[in-house]
Amino acid sequence: MLTPGEQELLKESLLGELGGSGLLIHQSGDGPEINYPEINADNNGKLTNLGLNENLTGFARAIASDFARGNYLKCEQGYSQLLKIVPDNVYSLRNMGIIKMRLSKGNDAEELFNSAIKYNPEDDYSHFILGVYYYRNGLNELAVKSIDRGLQISPNNAKAHHYLGAIFIERGLRERAREEFQRVIAIDPTFGDAYYNLAYLYVTDSPPQLVRARNFYLEAQKNGTVADAAMDRKLGT
Repeated sequence: MLTPGEQELLKESLLGELGGSGLLIHQSGDGPEINYPEINADNNGKLTNLGLNENLTGFARAIASDFARGNYLKCEQGYSQLLKIVPDNVYSLRNMGIIKMRLSKGNDAEELFNSAIKYNPEDDYSHFILGVYYYRNGLNELAVKSIDRGLQISPNNAKAHHYLGAIFIERGLRERAREEFQRVIAIDPTFGDAYYNLAYLYVTDSPPQLVRARNFYLEAQKNGTVADAAMDRKLGT
């Protein structure tokens, strides 16, 4: 179990938000209402890498813009429309699952992620995001299995290794956590949160390895992770 001091150091916010390659987000912030194209009733024609034709891809982009603004109920309505036309579209299934998570509809989210995996068992992102769902619901063994499955398909998913590191910390498997965070920065040297979590591991070692912790903490800040008062107190910075 983490002590209160350790919990203060290991910030939940550093575990990252859902998003990334699965969401096609290209717009954020406030602004005029998103214009949705008139949606066709079929997916005929040349398909994009989302498995959608040009019309449905444009509709999906509009949903992604609303996601960036936090309009999750509108996104839920949009993906419902898409899935009536393309019920086996993996992109739409897993993104609807993410929306359901945002709306605290966990059972629906799990079902959608599993449906995406059923239609494409080799889709690494679906395995990863199902693992995230399990992690956020305290089902760490299932989370590790799902994330590991995704990494077998695509081993260079830095965010997946980062989640594994977080799970291993919570389970007291500090060396395995350290290995995962090292993998993260080997894949993506700009992943500031992984440097922070390595600093956390070194500063909470017994005895603390303050020089290593300080070096990783400074690298975290160089790569976009904000300074943290709890870590500053521990390191005397």
